[in-house]
Amino acid sequence: MPTTDLLVLHLDAPLQSYATSGLWQQRATEPWPTRTGLIGLLAAAGGIPRGGDLAPLSDALHVTIRVDRPGARRTDYHTVGGGQPRERTAITSNETYRTHGKGTIQSWREYLADAAFTIALTSMDDRAFSLDTISDWLAAPHWAPYCGRRAFPLTSPLILSRTTDDPNRLLRHLPLHRRKPNADDSVRIEFLADTPPHDRDTVTTVDTVRPAGATELYPVHTSHTMHRWWEHLPATGCAGYSDEWLDALARETT
Repeated sequence: MPTTDLLVLHLDAPLQSYATSGLWQQRATEPWPTRTGLIGLLAAAGGIPRGGDLAPLSDALHVTIRVDRPGARRTDYHTVGGGQPRERTAITSNETYRTHGKGTIQSWREYLADAAFTIALTSMDDRAFSLDTISDWLAAPHWAPYCGRRAFPLTSPLILSRTTDDPNRLLRHLPLHRRKPNADDSVRIEFLADTPPHDRDTVTTVDTVRPAGATELYPVHTSHTMHRWWEHLPATGCAGYSDEWLDALARETT
């Protein structure tokens, strides 16, 4: 197996959200961290401001994701402006106020509850952004990292390892951040990568599809194509939660 320099990260939080659409009321989440979301997290840690040029950072990195826990989708229902006088409701696209009795705006926002992801980063152009530089950013971030939204802080260490290995081999062997099943000898684990894995014949590609209602004024930001596959891993690799998982991780990485 080919080996390369790797930076291994972990995203674990009670709630996470990785949106690829911005259609006002409907704020969906993808079932895993999007490539754009990960690049944004790294850029914020490095102090690259909103609106900065992220292309060199994005072009330099290859991403492989292991879904330790897929979590469960939860929808939060919001209203804004209800019961307010017309002049205190949200301004419309015509820069006027809503008519009396129609000032309430509804929105539905999706989250992933109890999800966890282990991520292997590979630098394809070490001259632009080395993994050592990114590791330094994450160890002392300019802006604190979070899981898709500022209200979703990390509850586990972000950096797991700085090593040399094959990303697919490593992710098959690192302890899984989930409970061991009661009876099964193996667990079915989802993987994603932005380049096809060299040792898998059967993968599917995942693209973000522009949903009904999307327009040029309210676009959907199409994510980078991801290659998706599943593997059955030994159930003995399920290390539980919290301290149990951290102890198993420490044994594996020392």
